[in-house]
Amino acid sequence: MILPESLIDHSDGEIRLAGHRIGLYDVINLHQQGHSPENIRAEYPTLPLAVIRKVIAFYLQNQAEVDAYVAAYRAELERQEAASVPGCNAVRMRQLWKILQEAEAKNAGDPNWAKLTITEKIERISVVNPSQSD
Repeated sequence: MILPESLIDHSDGEIRLAGHRIGLYDVINLHQQGHSPENIRAEYPTLPLAVIRKVIAFYLQNQAEVDAYVAAYRAELERQEAASVPGCNAVRMRQLWKILQEAEAKNAGDPNWAKLTITEKIERISVVNPSQSD
């Protein structure tokens, strides 16, 4: 695929917007999700709107090739995510998040619960279920 001047083929194999660390995948992924150029600019405020529009125009003119690139990029992200082993802190944060969501559902009607900060809620959960705090 022949890239316009607004895109560069980086040495790591990623296609990026010239002068930015933002990749073609990032912009096109948002575009495919239905985001307007203005919404994409809100997500990446360092990108000029004109550049975003040029990238989308490039995508529309080279849709099959860019779709293949995006699909390969997405597959690589999924492969890396599947291969990663979360550290103990990540596992603990996921556990706390699940417990907090359950407590939120259980205490949804309690105005006193609603006034608590997240830290206070976690402290209360830990007191109620001390085995979860290890």
